[in-house]
Amino acid sequence: MKFLKRLITKERFPDGSTLWPSGREHFSFVDQHGDRFEFDVLYASEAANASNLIVSSSFVAADGRPISEKAKEEIISRAKVYFFERGQEVGVI
Repeated sequence: MKFLKRLITKERFPDGSTLWPSGREHFSFVDQHGDRFEFDVLYASEAANASNLIVSSSFVAADGRPISEKAKEEIISRAKVYFFERGQEVGVI
């Protein structure tokens, strides 16, 4: 099951929110209310281990609204779960 989890790129959370890679080093998150946010994740691969750095200053709401710190923290938390379940390291810069 863990192997399949690495292949499936879209993550659906129990509250209905979704997180997925939407481009090279770019991710999208749709919360339970349907609001979409985008952010960058720098990626480096060392042999079989992957290391990901979430760029906290890159968060943008798709409709141009400012993003609250609380929303940003929630998205970062979900992204950490996403990478952890794939056996990858993650940090925030």
